Amino acid sequence: DVKADKINPVLDVTFDGFRIINGDFVSPKTTIRITSKDDSKFKLQNDTSSFVVYLRKPSQTDYQQVSIGSNEMQFIPASNSQNKALLEYKPLLAEEGMYSLKVLSKDASGNLSGSNFYEVDFNVTTKSSITNFYPYPNPATTNIKFVFTVTGTIPPDRLLIRIMTVSGKIVKEITQDDFGPMKIGQNISQYSWDGTDNYGDRLANGVYLYKVITRIDKEALEHRETTGDKFFSNQVGKIFLMK
Repeated sequence: DVKADKINPVLDVTFDGFRIINGDFVSPKTTIRITSKDDSKFKLQNDTSSFVVYLRKPSQTDYQQVSIGSNEMQFIPASNSQNKALLEYKPLLAEEGMYSLKVLSKDASGNLSGSNFYEVDFNVTTKSSITNFYPYPNPATTNIKFVFTVTGTIPPDRLLIRIMTVSGKIVKEITQDDFGPMKIGQNISQYSWDGTDNYGDRLANGVYLYKVITRIDKEALEHRETTGDKFFSNQVGKIFLMK
Protein backbone atom coordinates (compact mmCIF):
# COMPACT_ATOMS: atom_id res chain seq x y z
CA ASP A 1 0.00 0.00 0.00
CA VAL A 2 1.80 3.14 -1.25
CA LYS A 3 0.90 6.36 0.52
CA ALA A 4 0.03 9.31 -1.68
CA ASP A 5 2.57 12.14 -1.71
CA LYS A 6 0.85 15.11 -0.05
CA ILE A 7 3.91 17.01 1.21
CA ASN A 8 4.52 20.41 -0.35
CA PRO A 9 7.92 21.20 -1.89
CA VAL A 10 10.01 23.90 -0.18
CA LEU A 11 10.80 26.93 -2.34
CA ASP A 12 13.87 29.13 -1.82
CA VAL A 13 14.80 32.27 -3.78
CA THR A 14 18.17 34.05 -3.56
CA PHE A 15 19.72 37.00 -5.41
CA ASP A 16 23.49 36.57 -5.88
CA GLY A 17 23.43 34.06 -3.05
CA PHE A 18 21.40 36.16 -0.57
CA ARG A 19 17.76 36.27 0.46
CA ILE A 20 16.51 39.83 0.11
CA ILE A 21 13.85 41.93 1.78
CA ASN A 22 11.06 43.69 -0.09
CA GLY A 23 12.32 46.77 -1.93
CA ASP A 24 16.00 45.87 -1.54
CA PHE A 25 18.50 46.93 -4.21
CA VAL A 26 20.08 44.24 -6.40
CA SER A 27 22.71 44.37 -9.11
CA PRO A 28 21.48 44.90 -12.70
CA LYS A 29 23.48 41.74 -13.43
CA THR A 30 22.00 39.69 -10.59
CA THR A 31 21.66 35.91 -10.72
CA ILE A 32 18.41 34.68 -9.18
CA ARG A 33 18.58 31.08 -7.95
CA ILE A 34 15.20 29.44 -7.41
CA THR A 35 15.27 26.01 -5.78
CA SER A 36 12.46 23.59 -5.06
CA LYS A 37 13.21 20.78 -2.61
CA ASP A 38 10.81 17.89 -2.15
CA ASP A 39 10.72 15.10 0.45
CA SER A 40 9.83 12.40 -2.06
CA LYS A 41 12.92 10.29 -2.83
CA PHE A 42 11.38 8.63 -5.86
CA LYS A 43 9.23 11.14 -7.71
CA LEU A 44 11.93 13.53 -8.84
CA GLN A 45 11.32 17.12 -9.94
CA ASN A 46 12.84 16.68 -13.39
CA ASP A 47 10.50 18.67 -15.58
CA THR A 48 10.46 22.41 -16.37
CA SER A 49 6.82 22.48 -15.27
CA SER A 50 8.22 22.34 -11.72
CA PHE A 51 8.41 26.15 -11.80
CA VAL A 52 6.17 29.06 -12.74
CA VAL A 53 7.90 32.46 -12.86
CA TYR A 54 6.43 35.93 -13.47
CA LEU A 55 8.27 39.25 -13.68
CA ARG A 56 6.90 42.78 -13.75
CA LYS A 57 9.24 45.51 -14.99
CA PRO A 58 9.13 49.13 -13.75
CA SER A 59 7.35 50.32 -16.91
CA GLN A 60 4.73 47.54 -16.82
CA THR A 61 1.46 47.37 -14.92
CA ASP A 62 1.00 43.61 -15.41
CA TYR A 63 3.21 40.61 -14.74
CA GLN A 64 4.65 38.73 -17.71
CA GLN A 65 5.26 34.99 -17.47
CA VAL A 66 8.90 34.09 -18.09
CA SER A 67 9.50 31.11 -20.36
CA ILE A 68 11.57 28.47 -18.57
CA GLY A 69 13.13 27.67 -21.95
CA SER A 70 14.35 31.23 -22.54
CA ASN A 71 18.02 32.23 -22.81
CA GLU A 72 17.80 33.90 -19.40
CA MET A 73 16.89 30.63 -17.67
CA GLN A 74 18.84 27.47 -16.96
CA PHE A 75 16.84 24.56 -15.55
CA ILE A 76 18.75 21.90 -13.61
CA PRO A 77 16.49 18.95 -12.79
CA ALA A 78 16.64 17.00 -9.54
CA SER A 79 18.93 14.04 -10.07
CA ASN A 80 19.20 12.20 -6.75
CA SER A 81 17.25 11.37 -3.59
CA GLN A 82 17.70 14.93 -2.28
CA ASN A 83 15.18 15.86 -4.98
CA LYS A 84 16.18 19.48 -5.41
CA ALA A 85 15.38 21.18 -8.72
CA LEU A 86 17.13 24.44 -9.57
CA LEU A 87 16.32 27.35 -11.83
CA GLU A 88 19.13 29.79 -12.51
CA TYR A 89 17.62 33.01 -13.80
CA LYS A 90 19.73 35.84 -15.20
CA PRO A 91 17.13 38.41 -16.22
CA LEU A 92 17.89 41.32 -18.51
CA LEU A 93 17.29 44.26 -16.15
CA ALA A 94 17.75 47.13 -18.59
CA GLU A 95 15.24 49.45 -16.93
CA GLU A 96 15.97 51.26 -13.68
CA GLY A 97 13.35 51.16 -10.94
CA MET A 98 11.24 48.67 -9.01
CA TYR A 99 10.70 45.14 -10.35
CA SER A 100 8.35 42.49 -8.95
CA LEU A 101 8.99 38.74 -9.05
CA LYS A 102 6.43 35.98 -8.46
CA VAL A 103 7.45 32.32 -8.20
CA LEU A 104 5.67 29.05 -7.52
CA SER A 105 7.04 25.51 -7.62
CA LYS A 106 5.28 22.17 -8.03
CA ASP A 107 6.57 18.69 -7.24
CA ALA A 108 6.14 15.62 -9.44
CA SER A 109 2.89 14.74 -7.63
CA GLY A 110 1.44 18.18 -8.32
CA ASN A 111 1.78 19.55 -4.79
CA LEU A 112 2.43 23.31 -4.77
CA SER A 113 5.07 25.15 -2.73
CA GLY A 114 2.31 27.22 -1.15
CA SER A 115 -1.27 28.40 -1.56
CA ASN A 116 0.12 31.69 -2.89
CA PHE A 117 3.06 32.73 -5.03
CA TYR A 118 6.30 33.79 -3.36
CA GLU A 119 6.47 37.50 -4.20
CA VAL A 120 9.27 40.03 -3.77
CA ASP A 121 9.93 43.56 -5.07
CA PHE A 122 13.49 44.58 -5.89
CA ASN A 123 15.11 47.83 -6.96
CA VAL A 124 17.65 48.22 -9.77
CA THR A 125 19.97 51.11 -10.56
CA THR A 126 23.29 51.18 -12.41
CA LYS A 127 24.46 54.16 -10.34
CA SER A 128 27.03 53.21 -7.71
CA SER A 129 26.13 54.82 -4.41
CA ILE A 130 26.13 54.13 -0.71
CA THR A 131 23.75 55.11 2.03
CA ASN A 132 25.32 56.19 5.24
CA PHE A 133 26.84 53.64 7.32
CA TYR A 134 25.10 53.92 10.58
CA PRO A 135 26.30 52.13 13.70
CA TYR A 136 23.92 49.74 15.36
CA PRO A 137 23.11 49.93 18.18
CA ASN A 138 23.87 53.61 18.84
CA PRO A 139 24.42 54.61 21.67
CA ALA A 140 26.30 51.41 22.42
CA THR A 141 28.77 49.76 24.78
CA THR A 142 30.35 47.08 22.58
CA ASN A 143 29.57 44.90 19.56
CA ILE A 144 28.76 47.80 17.27
CA LYS A 145 27.92 46.71 13.73
CA PHE A 146 27.39 48.93 10.68
CA VAL A 147 24.22 48.96 8.58
CA PHE A 148 24.30 50.35 5.04
CA THR A 149 22.99 49.90 1.51
CA VAL A 150 25.06 49.72 -1.67
CA THR A 151 23.62 50.28 -5.16
CA GLY A 152 25.10 49.76 -8.63
CA THR A 153 26.49 46.78 -10.50
CA ILE A 154 29.38 45.73 -8.25
CA PRO A 155 30.11 46.42 -4.56
CA PRO A 156 33.02 48.69 -3.49
CA ASP A 157 36.51 47.21 -3.71
CA ARG A 158 37.90 49.56 -1.07
CA LEU A 159 36.53 50.53 2.31
CA LEU A 160 38.06 52.41 5.20
CA ILE A 161 36.30 53.58 8.37
CA ARG A 162 38.15 56.10 10.52
CA ILE A 163 36.90 56.61 14.05
CA MET A 164 38.02 59.94 15.54
CA THR A 165 37.67 62.07 18.62
CA VAL A 166 35.59 65.22 18.18
CA SER A 167 38.87 67.13 17.82
CA GLY A 168 39.76 64.98 14.79
CA LYS A 169 42.37 62.62 16.27
CA ILE A 170 42.15 59.15 14.64
CA VAL A 171 41.77 56.47 17.33
CA LYS A 172 40.67 53.47 15.25
CA GLU A 173 40.84 52.42 11.59
CA ILE A 174 38.71 49.59 10.24
CA THR A 175 39.91 48.30 6.87
CA GLN A 176 38.20 46.26 4.16
CA ASP A 177 40.01 43.11 5.41
CA ASP A 178 38.65 43.63 8.92
CA PHE A 179 35.20 44.56 7.72
CA GLY A 180 34.35 41.49 5.63
CA PRO A 181 32.39 41.05 2.39
CA MET A 182 29.90 43.56 0.99
CA LYS A 183 27.09 43.04 -1.50
CA ILE A 184 24.70 45.11 -3.58
CA GLY A 185 21.66 45.85 -1.44
CA GLN A 186 21.25 46.06 2.30
CA ASN A 187 24.26 45.04 4.39
CA ILE A 188 24.87 44.41 8.07
CA SER A 189 28.60 44.11 8.72
CA GLN A 190 29.97 40.80 9.98
CA TYR A 191 32.50 42.94 11.79
CA SER A 192 31.66 44.17 15.31
CA TRP A 193 33.60 47.03 16.83
CA ASP A 194 34.22 46.56 20.56
CA GLY A 195 34.79 50.20 21.45
CA THR A 196 38.59 49.92 21.64
CA ASP A 197 41.30 51.93 19.86
CA ASN A 198 43.99 50.70 17.45
CA TYR A 199 46.00 49.40 20.44
CA GLY A 200 43.11 47.44 21.94
CA ASP A 201 42.49 49.89 24.78
CA ARG A 202 38.93 50.75 25.74
CA LEU A 203 37.95 54.27 24.68
CA ALA A 204 36.41 56.65 27.19
CA ASN A 205 32.67 57.26 27.17
CA GLY A 206 31.45 60.04 24.94
CA VAL A 207 30.84 61.12 21.35
CA TYR A 208 33.14 59.95 18.55
CA LEU A 209 33.08 60.74 14.86
CA TYR A 210 33.48 58.22 12.07
CA LYS A 211 34.34 58.85 8.43
CA VAL A 212 33.57 56.36 5.68
CA ILE A 213 35.76 56.12 2.57
CA THR A 214 34.61 53.77 -0.21
CA ARG A 215 35.88 53.34 -3.75
CA ILE A 216 35.29 51.29 -6.89
CA ASP A 217 38.21 51.26 -9.34
CA LYS A 218 39.73 54.28 -7.53
CA GLU A 219 36.50 56.28 -7.90
CA ALA A 220 34.76 57.42 -4.71
CA LEU A 221 31.16 56.26 -4.28
CA GLU A 222 28.44 58.86 -4.19
CA HIS A 223 26.55 59.22 -0.94
CA ARG A 224 22.82 58.83 -1.44
CA GLU A 225 20.61 60.86 0.91
CA THR A 226 18.12 58.81 2.95
CA THR A 227 15.96 59.23 6.03
CA GLY A 228 18.71 57.53 8.04
CA ASP A 229 20.94 60.60 7.79
CA LYS A 230 20.26 62.10 11.20
CA PHE A 231 23.68 61.11 12.56
CA PHE A 232 25.54 61.49 9.27
CA SER A 233 26.55 64.41 7.03
CA ASN A 234 29.45 64.99 4.62
CA GLN A 235 30.56 61.35 5.02
CA VAL A 236 30.99 61.88 8.79
CA GLY A 237 28.73 60.36 11.44
CA LYS A 238 28.53 60.19 15.22
CA ILE A 239 28.90 57.23 17.56
CA PHE A 240 27.87 57.50 21.20
CA LEU A 241 29.98 55.22 23.44
CA MET A 242 28.83 54.43 26.95
CA LYS A 243 29.44 51.76 29.57
